[in-house]
Amino acid sequence: MVGFEVLQAVMSGDEESVLEFGKIIVGSLSIFAVMGVVFLYVGISLRWSLHLAYFFNYSPLEAIKESFVIVNKRWFAHFGFILFCILIGLLGILALFIGLLVAIPIISISDYIGFAEVTGLNEEEQVEDFKEFGNIDDIS
Repeated sequence: MVGFEVLQAVMSGDEESVLEFGKIIVGSLSIFAVMGVVFLYVGISLRWSLHLAYFFNYSPLEAIKESFVIVNKRWFAHFGFILFCILIGLLGILALFIGLLVAIPIISISDYIGFAEVTGLNEEEQVEDFKEFGNIDDIS
């Protein structure tokens, strides 16, 4: 809404109202910066909630709590991974959007592999597969 009002003030040519909106926006930059940092922290901390709910049948609240615990152990590594994925996505866009056909599966697979390594998902699936086919009698 502020953007439309600023645009209206600019289009009307009223310099005083444009300067007034400029002061309001500059005064609000610190609030926007703090909100951005909080949203970034929470967003990265929640990144594995859906994986936990799907693969481990957690309730939504349990998945959120567990995602916070797991991701916050190495939050900056997760942040770096997301920045790297953004870079891969931008390179895919630069390749005339056709690169996204390669970038999106690579990002998804690498995220799944990281999740499986951290949570031990692969080992549990392999154990269940072996038990199902009877290849291993006693797995502890």
